[in-house]
Amino acid sequence: MVSITLFEGIILLIISGVFVVIWWGVKRLVQINDDEGKRLENIDKSISKICERLGQFDIWMDLHSKQDDERHKENKRILVDLQNGIKDIRK
Repeated sequence: MVSITLFEGIILLIISGVFVVIWWGVKRLVQINDDEGKRLENIDKSISKICERLGQFDIWMDLHSKQDDERHKENKRILVDLQNGIKDIRK
């Protein structure tokens, strides 16, 4: 039969308390890492959306610039035609 004296009981209680505190600390660290991981995933999703929108904006700007260039060329052509028309009328 195992007989535990008061001193041994106190030592076991202290050791158990220390292990409980260590276990709680490890559990807390794991929870902090999990929370940080979720936060980083949310940041990654946000950055992905921003990059996607910037890519769409770049495409829109390229298309818009091409349209502007085409309009400018057409306007120059029309201006030349008008100038030629005015010269023809003055003759």
